[in-house]
Amino acid sequence: MVSGAALERVRGVVEEVIDALDRWGELVLEAYPGFGKTLLGVEVLKRFRRGVMVVRTRMEMDVAVRMARGLGYRLAPLYGRMTLCPRGFDGDPNLFSALCRARRLVGECVERADGEALNLCSRASGLEELREIGRSRGFCPFRAHVISSLSSGRIVTTYEFLYRHPEVCSRVRDWDVAVLDECHALVEDAERLVVRIDREFVWGLAEALKRVDPRACYALRALSRRWGEPSEVIDVLEKVVESCGDRCSELERVVDGWRKGLAYVDRSSGAIYVATEPRLDVGSRRLLTTAYLPPPLARGRRVLKIEPREKRVRVIVDTSITTRFRERGPNFVDELAKAIARHVDRNVANLVVVPSKAIAERVSMELALRGYSVAPPEAIERASEGTVIIDVAGGRATEGVTPSKSLRRVVVAGMPYPPPSPELSALAKLWGFEAVYTYRALLRTVQALGRLTRWGGVGVLIDRRFARYVDRLPPWIEVEDVS
Repeated sequence: MVSGAALERVRGVVEEVIDALDRWGELVLEAYPGFGKTLLGVEVLKRFRRGVMVVRTRMEMDVAVRMARGLGYRLAPLYGRMTLCPRGFDGDPNLFSALCRARRLVGECVERADGEALNLCSRASGLEELREIGRSRGFCPFRAHVISSLSSGRIVTTYEFLYRHPEVCSRVRDWDVAVLDECHALVEDAERLVVRIDREFVWGLAEALKRVDPRACYALRALSRRWGEPSEVIDVLEKVVESCGDRCSELERVVDGWRKGLAYVDRSSGAIYVATEPRLDVGSRRLLTTAYLPPPLARGRRVLKIEPREKRVRVIVDTSITTRFRERGPNFVDELAKAIARHVDRNVANLVVVPSKAIAERVSMELALRGYSVAPPEAIERASEGTVIIDVAGGRATEGVTPSKSLRRVVVAGMPYPPPSPELSALAKLWGFEAVYTYRALLRTVQALGRLTRWGGVGVLIDRRFARYVDRLPPWIEVEDVS
C-alpha cells in the first residue's frame, strides 16, 4: 500500500513540516498530485500521541487507515450514524437525521456505551463488523464506536462528520495535531459557509429560545409572520443577540457579517444570505494540505510549496471558441464538438470535461454521430484506446478514482465556472469574484488535468478565457502553446 519511493519523498520533508507546526502552530502544504500528501499527513500523525486526520470521503478514510497500518500503527476510523446504522439507509442525510432522532426518542433505537459495547466496538475490524454488532446485539453502535475510537488517540474522519458533530470537535480541539487533507474542502461547500436567513430560519430560532428567553421567542415569531425589509430583520436579530449573550455567539457572527456588508439579498424570496469565514477548530497544531491552494486559505498563513523536479502535465490552450453563455451562437454545440474532435487522440483513452450535464449529453450525441466511441464517467478505470469518456467538471471521472493506464489525453472544453447562486454571491462579497467563481473554475480544471499525473499525457484547454489565467495554474502544469 505504501511504496518505498513515496515514503522516501514524504520523509524528506516531514521534519520540516513538524518543525513549522511546532514553531507557528499552523502550516499549509501545497504539493503536486502524486507527491503523497495523504501519506505525509499519516506520517505526521504518527509522530504525535493524539491526532486527527480529516478527509472528504469514506473511501479516503479507508486509504488513510491502510497507509497507517503500513507504517505500523493504528489509525481509528470515525464513522457517522448514517454509515453505521444497522437498519441501513441510502437517502437524504437530513431525512436520516430526523428519523434517527425520532427513533431514539421513542426508544425504537437504543444506544449503549457500557463495557461490553465498548469492548466489542474497539475490537471490530471494520465498518461491516460494526454494523453486524449493531444488528446481532440489537443496539446502535454509534456512541460506543465514537468513545472507543477517540480513546485510541489517533483518528480519521470526514469534514461532514465534524460539521454534524460539534461535540466531537470540542473533544479533539486540544489534541496535538490535526491534518486537514484536501483543505480546499473548507471553502468549497458554499451552503455550509453561508447562512440563509428566512422565515423558516427565524421560526426555528424562536422555537430554540422558547424556554430560554420567552421575550426573544415572541419577537422572532412575530418577525417570521410579518417578514419585513432586510435591515429590519437584522435589527431584530441584533436585539436577540444582546438579550441572549454568549448563548447566541454563532448568531452574533451572522449579524456582524451583515454589518460588514458580507451579505446578498434574494429579492424574489426575501431571504438574506450572509457569508462567514470557514471554521473547523480542531487540533492545537494544524497542517492543511492541497494540490491547488484556495486564495482565502492563503491569507495570513505560512505556506510550504513543494514543486516537482520537472513539469508533470503538458497543456495547450485552444482559443478558437468560448463556452461563455452570452457568446454562444445557434450552432454552439456543433462548433464545440468540432473543437473537441480536433484534439481527441484515437490512439489513447480520452477524458472530455464540459461545464454542465446538458452540454455533456449534446456533445456525446454529436461525437457519437461522428463515429467516436463515447463512454460514461464510470468507464474511467477501464477505458481502452480510442474511447472518449465525457463527464461534467467536478464529476466522478475528474478526481479520486484511479484512471485506466490508457488515459493519456484530457480535454477541458469550456472554462467550468459554477452557475451563479445566492450562496456564491454572498461569498463573493467576502472574498471577491475571482477568489470564489474563478477559483472554482480553475480548481475543476486542475482536478481534471491531475488525471494525467499518474500515467502522463497531454491536456487541452478549449476556451479563450483560459488564456487570461495560464499564470494562475500550479507549477506542475506546463503550458506549451496558446493559439
